[in-house]
Amino acid sequence: MIRFLIFIFLFLTTSVLAGQFGQNGRDGRDGYDGQNGRHGEDREIIAKGDMYNYNLSGADAGDGGDGDYGEDAWNCYQRMQNEDEYGAFGGNAGRAGNGGIGGNAGDITIYYQDESNLKNITINSTPGRGGAAGRTGYAGRGCKCQAYRWERNGNTYRCFDGRDGRDGERGLDGRSGDGSTISLIQRLEPLEPENNTRSLRIQDVPANNPLYINDHLWSFGASYAGLFSNNSRIENASYFKYTKTDERTVFVSWDAEQSMARYSTSQITFTLKNGSFRIDPIEPFWPIYKHERGPIESHISITDAALSTDARQIEINQLLGLEKEITLHLEDKANMLDKIPATFEIDYQTRFGGVFYQSRYQGSVSDQYLHRNGNQLVFDIGKMPIENQYKRWGTFVKIIVHATRRFGPYQLVDTFEIKKRLF
Repeated sequence: MIRFLIFIFLFLTTSVLAGQFGQNGRDGRDGYDGQNGRHGEDREIIAKGDMYNYNLSGADAGDGGDGDYGEDAWNCYQRMQNEDEYGAFGGNAGRAGNGGIGGNAGDITIYYQDESNLKNITINSTPGRGGAAGRTGYAGRGCKCQAYRWERNGNTYRCFDGRDGRDGERGLDGRSGDGSTISLIQRLEPLEPENNTRSLRIQDVPANNPLYINDHLWSFGASYAGLFSNNSRIENASYFKYTKTDERTVFVSWDAEQSMARYSTSQITFTLKNGSFRIDPIEPFWPIYKHERGPIESHISITDAALSTDARQIEINQLLGLEKEITLHLEDKANMLDKIPATFEIDYQTRFGGVFYQSRYQGSVSDQYLHRNGNQLVFDIGKMPIENQYKRWGTFVKIIVHATRRFGPYQLVDTFEIKKRLF
């Protein structure tokens, strides 16, 4: 058994073993991956009744190459000397190549006034087919023992067959390409560029220069395929028909009592999508605003603001006292407790077993346990309903504080903790 384990170790760390007979077979080469198919050409046309023939098809992909066979071990002559012997290994087979990905069919946008003119358009649009995976190679065979046990000079020796190589991994067939997107627009003038999302920095709040956003709306339907020439060949296409363009003019004003200078780099994003208008302040900006919305206009007045970073400035300063006199001292570094009020929950834990902490009290910090002086906060931990044995001298304590800050519709929870041995 010990000799066998030594064999395994040598097997993993060297290509020619002490006591090996024969020569290892060479590994087979991996098959090449098939070439991806060429994409079809995109087109944009105006249909006025003339005959048109467009080929948008994607090209088929190439097949993957075959993996080579692993070579058999060779020169497998067993010497039967004064040592255990091990056969040479067969070569690993090469991995089969993956098939290429078929080319996408090209997209086409068609402007027209008279729908009957579409019958004069022949479209050939088929996605390219994916390539087939190559075939895997077979592994080479290892050298086999002619004698598995022999005696020499009073000692018994053994022989172990060389392992065969590994068969090659299978390749993957390539997928077919995507079908065309066919966009139908019943007008002859090109659509203006779509811009349905705009971001505004507060320092750029316009006085007389509003933001303009627009969103093109489309209907989807497979029934549009019958609008074209009967000679058309269209596979797996998506059809979209333009219906209208939503437009909105956005006026923004800063009407807060505080200066906008502190928020100059803050941003708001306005989005118009599928008939819905959305206002998204970008963190850490927390604006409070009024929105007067008309059919095609929005007037947004910012009346107050804060930064979420200001709500994360509470820190624990120190933990003092014993038993009923324990107090936890905190400070709001941003001095924003009036503007961004806070409520607190604590988890009072003590250590046991030398490493682990166990919770002894969890609850909200009500006004009877909370004292504030400006930006300073004091929790009367000792007066909370915590058993006295967990507040004595020498107790290892961990206090976790969860602070919930609220400003208008905005809210966040900040968590911090302190560990200390009471004395």
